[in-house]
Amino acid sequence: AYPSEETQGICGWSGTRNVSIINNYIEGGAENIMFGGADPNSEDLVPRDIEIRGNHLSKPEAWKKKVTTKTLFELKNAKKVKFIGNLLENNWEGSAFRITVRNQDGTAPFSTIEDVEIRDNIIRNVADGINILGRDDGQKSGTLRNLTIENNLFLDLRAGPEMDGTGYFIQAAAGENITVANNTAFNTGNIVTFYADIPANFVFRDNIVGHGNYGIHGPIDMNSGPTKSMFSNNLF
Repeated sequence: AYPSEETQGICGWSGTRNVSIINNYIEGGAENIMFGGADPNSEDLVPRDIEIRGNHLSKPEAWKKKVTTKTLFELKNAKKVKFIGNLLENNWEGSAFRITVRNQDGTAPFSTIEDVEIRDNIIRNVADGINILGRDDGQKSGTLRNLTIENNLFLDLRAGPEMDGTGYFIQAAAGENITVANNTAFNTGNIVTFYADIPANFVFRDNIVGHGNYGIHGPIDMNSGPTKSMFSNNLF
């Protein structure tokens, strides 16, 4: 592929459902696995009922600076997804996960991300952790709902000369019912960075994380009662 092209290991966007991706080694330039990225003709064709378990997602070192690199696992439009017990490594530009609602071509305002579990995974050698965008910031879309990020190990989230990122654990805007629990992250950047609209019913509890640059940072009063209720039983 030419450096400007985007490649995927596995990708689905219209009518993709009842999918099991189990016990594979998967490479991909821009995204190793992605659902969404082109508009289905109707809400009935949104990808759904997807299980991704026991896989190894990686990008070879030889690809660095030679192909377009974005993320290891990405959702733009999907429902009922379980991403459990996978090994993810080698993403030098941006986050390991992109969970970002996208009405990609502007013809699917029903685009959404709903009922997603990211659990029991190991992530290493990446620039950033998880990027969450609960509504498309350029087109009309639905709202992300019911995202659980639990019991994952992020071994090294880091900025530096080899990495194009800031080393954050979570970056989030908008969305509803997001739970981040029982994770361990060795992050050099922020624990959580909020921007734009703050998610509703965001819960961050029982995690072990590095403080990073600013800890938990966003355009809100971090000392307010409602904000403090979003975070509990954490070790920084």
